[in-house]
Amino acid sequence: MSSWSSWLLETIAELRQHLIMLEKKEDHLNKKIDDELQKAKANTEETLRARARLFSRLADDAGNSVNATMESIREQMDLANKISNAILNPVGMGQELDEDERCKEVWTKDKTGADDDHDSGGDNDEDDENENGVYEACSAE
Repeated sequence: MSSWSSWLLETIAELRQHLIMLEKKEDHLNKKIDDELQKAKANTEETLRARARLFSRLADDAGNSVNATMESIREQMDLANKISNAILNPVGMGQELDEDERCKEVWTKDKTGADDDHDSGGDNDEDDENENGVYEACSAE
């Protein structure tokens, strides 16, 4: 029986050593798990900070884009208002010339240009005016 009991004692001793080795492995693996969890938490925090910065920048860029678009719209509206005012209030509207005065001015310019090119020798501007004071060049219209 002694061999049987010695074998049993040796087996118990080996199992205790094996148990100690497994406990050391467990401690080592638990330490690795804790280290990896800390790294993961740090990476997650960094990712969240980077994400927050990104969203902040995107919001700023979107705000700047909206501001630029609104400024462009304001400029276009100002231009449209200027054009509208120009159409409603044309320059010289209150200074309309009489139709006869315009005809006389155009006719005089045409006549002096023709006199310079062809010296007619006796044409008189007053002779071309009819009894109503309208020049013949305008009355033909």
